[in-house]
Order: sequence, then C-alpha cells, then structure tokens
Amino acid sequence: MAPRKGMIKVGLRATARVLATGWLLVASGVQAQEPPDTSNWGCSRCPFQEGLTGSVVVGGTYVSDAEQKFGDYTGFDDDGFAPGGAPLLNYSSESGYRAETDGFGYNTDSFNFGIEAGHQGRWVSRLELDRLPRRQGERTRTVYRNIGDSPLRLQDDWVRAGSTAGMTQLDDDLRSFNLNSDRETLGLGFDYLFTPNLALDTDYRYQTKEGKGTTWGSFGGNAAQLQKPYDYETHEAEAGLNYGREDWQLRASVRGSWFNAGDRALAWDNAFTGVERGRMAQAPDNSAWYADIGGTWNFLSHTTASATASIGKFEQDDEFLPYTVNPNIPTNALPRNNLDGEVDVTHFDLRVTSAPWSRIRFTGEYRYDERDNDSPVETWETVSVDGIQGAVVRNLPYDYERWDVDFFTDIRVAKGFKTSFGYTYRETDRNLQEVDTQDESIYWTKLRLRPSRSFSLDVKFESSSRDDDGYEQVPGLNLEQNPLIRKYNLAERDRKGVEAQATFLPVDRLSLGLRAESWEDDYEDTEVGLDRARRNSLVADATLQISETMSAYASLGHETIKSRQYGAQSATNPNTADPNWRANNDDEFNLASVGFRWDRILERWGVEVDYTFAESDADVTLGSAGLRDEFPSLDTRTSTARLNVTYALSQKIQLTGGYWYQRYRSDDWALDGVQPDTVGNLLTWGGRSPDYDVNLVSFGFVYSLAPPPEALD
Repeated sequence: MAPRKGMIKVGLRATARVLATGWLLVASGVQAQEPPDTSNWGCSRCPFQEGLTGSVVVGGTYVSDAEQKFGDYTGFDDDGFAPGGAPLLNYSSESGYRAETDGFGYNTDSFNFGIEAGHQGRWVSRLELDRLPRRQGERTRTVYRNIGDSPLRLQDDWVRAGSTAGMTQLDDDLRSFNLNSDRETLGLGFDYLFTPNLALDTDYRYQTKEGKGTTWGSFGGNAAQLQKPYDYETHEAEAGLNYGREDWQLRASVRGSWFNAGDRALAWDNAFTGVERGRMAQAPDNSAWYADIGGTWNFLSHTTASATASIGKFEQDDEFLPYTVNPNIPTNALPRNNLDGEVDVTHFDLRVTSAPWSRIRFTGEYRYDERDNDSPVETWETVSVDGIQGAVVRNLPYDYERWDVDFFTDIRVAKGFKTSFGYTYRETDRNLQEVDTQDESIYWTKLRLRPSRSFSLDVKFESSSRDDDGYEQVPGLNLEQNPLIRKYNLAERDRKGVEAQATFLPVDRLSLGLRAESWEDDYEDTEVGLDRARRNSLVADATLQISETMSAYASLGHETIKSRQYGAQSATNPNTADPNWRANNDDEFNLASVGFRWDRILERWGVEVDYTFAESDADVTLGSAGLRDEFPSLDTRTSTARLNVTYALSQKIQLTGGYWYQRYRSDDWALDGVQPDTVGNLLTWGGRSPDYDVNLVSFGFVYSLAPPPEALD
C-alpha cells in the first residue's frame, strides 16, 4: 500500500532532524583513512580555525498588533511574544572533515536553515529546511461553514435568493476567517569527487503547500467568492556527472519533477437560486523529466565553444470529472477518462567566442527550442457553470518551434574606452494560433567609458522590430473575436530603449551611483488591443564610509509605466465594430531609503538604523465617444523604520535589541466599502485594503564559541 501524504511529510521531517544530527556527529568524530601531509604547508594569514566555532542565538520578539499584511512572508500575523533562535556553527578537523550550519528566520513560520558537511576535496552533503508563509485578506468573512474543504457547505438556515439583497440570513451566517497558506521545502544534496576529473552531484527537493487560496464560483449572471484548499506536494530530483580536462569539460544530467494537487475538484453550494451546486476541476497531477548533455571546448588558444542539448517530456493523465454535477442536463459519456497528455520538448544551443586580437572579441550563438504536443484530440460536449449546455468542440494541441541567432562584438578602442554592438534574429513558428510565423530583429550597441578610477559610464541603446506573416482567426476555436483585435504577444511591435549607468567617486570614502532606463513599445498595426506602452525609471544612490567603524547610505528611485489600449464595444455577435473606446493606465512608483551604521561605539556598542519609504499610484482612465471617466486611484504608502543595537558583554557574550516600526496605508476601490451584499449578483468576502501601524520589539542573547581576536576582554 502506498504511504499516505501526511505520513510522508512527518517521516521526511523526522529524517531531516536525524540526518542533521548525524552529519554533525560524523563530521566531528570520523577520521580520514589517508589524511594529506600538511607538514610543509604555511599560511601566516589564514583565518581557518580547527574545532567547533560559531555562535548560538537565543531571543524573542514582541509584536504589537495582529495584521495579515505585516505577516505576509514574515509570519508575524499574530500579536504577542514569540521565541526564536538558531545555532550558527562551523566545525573543521585537521584531517579535512568539516560541517557548518547557516540560516535566516523571523520565527517558526518564516525561516530557512541549512546544514552542509563533508570532507575537503572528496565529498559534501547538504540539507535545507525552508518555510514561507502567505497571509492574505483583511477582515474577510464568508457564509460557508467548512472553510478549506470540498464541498463548501452553506449554513443549515441559509435562505437562497436571486440577489444578495434577498439573502435574509446573510448577516447572521457570516463568519470571519484568515486566508493563510504555508509552503515548506526539504532539500537534500550529495556531491562526490571520484577523481580530480570526475565528479557526481545529486539534489532532491520535497515541497508542500497547505492552506487556503481564493477563487470564484459562477452560475451564469451570479457569482460568489470562494476558498479553495491547497494540499500540494512536489518532488524534484536531479543527478549529474561532470568530467573535465585541461581544455574541455563535459556534463550529463537527468532531472524530473512530480506534482500532486491532492484535491481533484472544488464543489460548493450555490448561495443564489437556480442550480443547487457547482463543481470545478483543480490543478491536475502531472510529471516532467529532462535529460541534458553539455560542455565547453577550448580548441584554440583564443577560441572557446560551448553547447547544450536536452530533451524532455511532460505527462498528465489525471482522471477527468464528469461534464457537470447538474442531473437536469443530459450529456453523453466522456470520449475518454483522462487526457493522457504528452508534450515533448527539445532544446539545443551553441556558443562560440573568439578573441584573435587583444582589442577585439567576437561571439556567436544559436538557440533552438521545440514544443511537440502529442496529446490525443477528441470531440467534447460543453457545459458552462453547471447550468448552460453549449456547443460541441475539439481540443486543439498547441506546438511551436523557435530559433534565434546572436552576433556581437566587443572592441577596446583605447584605454578606458570600450564599445560593443550586436544583432539578434528570432523566428517562431506556431500552429493553431492567430499568427503562424513571427520574426523579430534586435539591434543594440553599448559604450563603456573608464577615463579614471573615480568615474565610469555605461550606455546601451537597443531597437527591435517584430513582424508576422498575417493575423487570422483560428478555425475550430469558436472564439468569434473582432477581426481587428490583436493579442499583444502576437502583434507586430517596434521597441526602442536606452539604459545608462554612471558611478562617481569624488573622494576615497564617497561613492555615487546613477542608473536610468527608458523604453517605448509601439503596436502601430493594432486597432483593437494594446496600442503603446512606456516605461521610465531613475535610481540614484550614495555610500559614505565616514570612518573604519562608521558608514551611511541613501538611495532614491522613481519609475513610471504608462500604456494605452483600444476596444470595440458591440451588441451584435459576431462583433465587427470599429474601435469606440480606449483605456489609459498610469502607474507610478517611488522609493527612498537611508541608513547608518556605527560599530564599536565606546568599544562595546554597535548601532544600525535604516528607514525606507515606498509608494505606488495606479490610475485608469476610460474614454468613449467624447466622454471621459476615471476609476478611483489604487494607492499604497509604506514607511518602515528599523533600529538594531548590540552590546558586547564579554568576549563570548553579546546582547542584541531591535525595534521595527511599519506604517502601511492603501486604498483599493475594489475592496474598500464593498460589503458581501453591495453588488446584487456578487457575493463577496467584504474585507478592506490593508491599513495599519505595527511595532515590533526584539531582543537576543548571542554566545560565541570562538570569539574573533579583536573581541573585548
């Protein structure tokens, strides 16, 4: 009998703890059979220390308020006290064995921790544990009583109605919930050096994702916001052999991944009148594997070639759900029980670099990718939202071939002056898409100035043009699209851009940096769809080394993204209307940060302070037939201040303390003021956009096993 998923998870976690302990014991107790002769070795400045070194950290944090947004990724979504700590240890023996632990974490909900152990120049083993929390939603409420399960059930006293206004039990049946999920990863690895030329590397990862996510359930003109369960697990494994000689290297590897979604379907009771229950499929189980071979060859003193070839296969044979759970809709049997899907992928690349003269270098590269979908094709009935029987369709497998070539040259014109220029040609051939053949030409040039050690400037210009052999509707898809529409990823496009980066050191202790970018995309042949897009950004930073123990930094950033699209509204089917409305999207981002660090104040203290401010504004403007309308702005403002203080109590003991303040303000018109019954045909969770002030205080005790030479008495 196959092991249950829960048993696998518990077993792997227990195994991880045992292996971690075992590796440390092995590294500290096993002696090499043939230790190297180091009697003649000498190193007056080598910092390596034998035996056990490192530190042990014990402490805790206090969080003033429970806020979902503050706890997203950090795990600090509950108020109150939380303990913490970690051993950061290193062990090395005279015989060549070593082990070390490393990691980072906020708390037991958000951390990564790793152990690496082995014998110098022979083998190494790795273990990594990682946990990442997602915390979403603010003051969300639902009328379903079994959150995170399937089917989602309404309360026994629920009164169904044609609109939310008629749901008389809505207020009484609402209950609060948190939209939380956690991703956990266990990684294992082992490398072995057989000979100086031949080495093996292996890696394995087991990842789970558990909790709740968001989705929508629809019944024609009515819809409800739902919680979908996460019970995912993924296995990934890779093994490779590396062989190298003085003038060539070769690597061959195999890798695979296996995904299990846990729940095949999500079913839910309909809160509105009509169909009693709906059901939708969830992510299907699937697998993939690859085989790769690649290497490099220095076949001339000034020329190097590298190549990689790989093949892979994706498979998906999860059992299909019936057409519908509605017994009042007659359907025939499914033409097959599962997709038996199979996609083959192929990749090849070749790169040659040659520098026949000291001032010039040539590079050429060729890449080829192919996707061959061998999934069977069948004729299917369609049922929309478990209530509407539709047309008969056929699934159409999608394939493509893509190849591109790059040529570029680097020239050292004079001392402190280099230039580069290049050209890329890319061609993509698709089937069952609106565009069969698409090609793109990219030209670029780059200038690099280094007139002195205190100043540098890099400027890059790029221009590209994407063309196709004609845009046509795909027969058999029954899309009935407007013939003027163009998908932005398939439409003809012209792109221009410039990037510049400068570094200036006016004095030895001061560094100034500036980076600017500007890009323009024009879809000149698009009448319905994305017409143009613009992106501009500017980042400036400064670093000042005030003294050996004191430093400061500051940075400013600004970015804007603007786009315009045209649409064609029509009451007829098929839609053949000319463009009659447009939408402008304007996004703006600003970021500012400043920080200060001072070590060894009065020989014992250390202080680190930083402050960050970030804001974003998003505006959408609509225009139609001389009329103009605007959605309310989507705004966020975040201010974060941190203070860290250390005090060296003795050579081996250090006390730490910290303060973290975050103020978050946001406005989202899609959430704020929208209660579960605000929209008559839409049952939502209510909620609001994040708006909070949180204070976090931390303290810790650090015990060093081997203090550095400059530690205090």
